[in-house]
Amino acid sequence: MKSKLLYILALILTVELCVSLELDKQHEAARAAELQQNIITLTDENKAAQGQIEGLETQAQELQGEFERKEAEKTDRVGERLTSLGKYTITAFCGCKRCCGKYADDRPGGKVYGASGTELIEGVSVAAWLPFGTEIMIDGHSYTVQDRTAQWVREKYDGRIIDVYYSNHAEALAWGKREIEVFAVE
Repeated sequence: MKSKLLYILALILTVELCVSLELDKQHEAARAAELQQNIITLTDENKAAQGQIEGLETQAQELQGEFERKEAEKTDRVGERLTSLGKYTITAFCGCKRCCGKYADDRPGGKVYGASGTELIEGVSVAAWLPFGTEIMIDGHSYTVQDRTAQWVREKYDGRIIDVYYSNHAEALAWGKREIEVFAVE
């Protein structure tokens, strides 16, 4: 009887072991199938990401081309190069006493001369704290620095002020005050 019990016990243990091994195999097979599905999903996601990367590279190349075209446009003025000086406050003035104060009293022959000694010309002359003779571009129009703004005006605007010369006060007032990117023409 003891041997029958041992035999039955051994049989039960063998069956349990076989069932357990079979369950382990099934579990491993399910896990392998799950891992295989994860590999397929990751491969698909990788392909999609590669497509997005290629699209972004194309966009980057297009933007680089656009940037280079815009840079080239800056040099289309007979080989001249434009260099941004940043944003400036742009105002306007004329030769009247209201705009020029005491300097309006000294107008030989009615002509308006800038601090550089050059006669100021509407559409050409500006007052700025850049070197005299510096050619600058404001809103696509070229000007030459031929005058200086008053020291107190320069300080008020931290040196970032340019005054465009007009031959009459009404036009100077009509210009108003603007914030514009200024370029040095080289």
